[in-house]
Amino acid sequence: MCKFRVLSFYSINFLLSSLYFRRQLLDLACDKWPLVSDEGRQGMARMAAAAAWGLGNWESMEEYSCLILRDSYDGAFYRAVLAVHQDHFGQAQQVEYYTPFQ
Repeated sequence: MCKFRVLSFYSINFLLSSLYFRRQLLDLACDKWPLVSDEGRQGMARMAAAAAWGLGNWESMEEYSCLILRDSYDGAFYRAVLAVHQDHFGQAQQVEYYTPFQ
């Protein structure tokens, strides 16, 4: 077997396992979301938003991104991604976040 086929097999296997774990993570977040406190939701939000984005589930990504702190890097990043997805390019460029170096 040539090296390319072996690499392709491992690449495809990695991508499928990544999609599988994203789906599991998003399903878990959906199941537990109504049961946890706002503090718990804030803790889950970043990973749940990343999983939703990876699966192209934009509505879930928007719901989870709302609970990521607005002045954090992650919050700014996910808001910018959502703005680009909605063709709001100017809004995406204006997303700001606080850094301790400002």
